[in-house]
Amino acid sequence: MIWVYRLLFLPGLLVMLPAYLVRMFRRGGYRTQFGNRFGRMPPLPPRGERRRAWVHAVSVGETLAIAPVVHELYRRGVEVFFTTTTTTAFAVARDRLAAETIGIGYFPLDFLPFTRAAWRRVQPDLVVLTEGEFWPEFLRCAGKKGTPVVSVNARLSDRSFGRLRRVPWLARWWAGGVDR
Repeated sequence: MIWVYRLLFLPGLLVMLPAYLVRMFRRGGYRTQFGNRFGRMPPLPPRGERRRAWVHAVSVGETLAIAPVVHELYRRGVEVFFTTTTTTAFAVARDRLAAETIGIGYFPLDFLPFTRAAWRRVQPDLVVLTEGEFWPEFLRCAGKKGTPVVSVNARLSDRSFGRLRRVPWLARWWAGGVDR
């Protein structure tokens, strides 16, 4: 199934690219760390003895909601690398979480070369995803590395749940990389 996803990802990205570029231009702020989208994560300290968590939150609301988890991980001596998707969430994370993280960046596009490059840089021992951010390539990398993935505050609408019940094999594939 991952091969179907890989084959469809690039054409899908090319179809969506014009709208994405217009949105980026209107919102502004996307030039900051734009390379993160292609797996070029910010420089991180070398791996030491401490465990490392990759925490991902898409929006401002999710960033604020997951902040207590980041605080607790930091308190327990875990290095936290934090990613987000939106420029506004990035700004909030930078303002509120910079002191408790080893880096803040944008989540890479879920395309194998970009995802692999990001994983090589971050090297997490744990992944914490907010909501339903289940990106197949990203989860596959976690599985290959043996890195546990935890989803916090994930939920499905009744409509999505009904659709996924009709195709249980797709639901297992989509969320199969999440451990808890």
